[in-house]
Amino acid sequence: MQTLEQRIIKFRGVGGPDGSPKLYYGQLSTDNACTTSYAKTHKHRICWTTKDGGYANIPVKIGTVGQFTGLHDSIGVPIYEGDIVFNDFLKGEVIFEDGSFTTPFSAENEPLSVRAGLMVIGNIFGITAFGGELI
Repeated sequence: MQTLEQRIIKFRGVGGPDGSPKLYYGQLSTDNACTTSYAKTHKHRICWTTKDGGYANIPVKIGTVGQFTGLHDSIGVPIYEGDIVFNDFLKGEVIFEDGSFTTPFSAENEPLSVRAGLMVIGNIFGITAFGGELI
């Protein structure tokens, strides 16, 4: 009998003070009960397990949350929605469209999973600072 392995669906979002935003990785939580002005632009939270076994979370800006594609680039870097990837002479943003992750330079309806040799070269936010990650 074959068993199905559960996978954790991971997300990434931009959080932290406006002067020094960082990328945070983990599970997604929405907090609709907040009514502060800060919460109006930061309704989502990225939550993760800390190395000492505790939990942490941070509010992230609306419109910055991207899902992990389940794929890694040619050197093992996880690929997230909103990443900029490069393949041969083409580069583009990873988007979710018509039920799959793809890039604007992909052939019509070609999912990202069939693209060989992809390399993550950045993200649409231009942020490289690391915040927290689900362990």
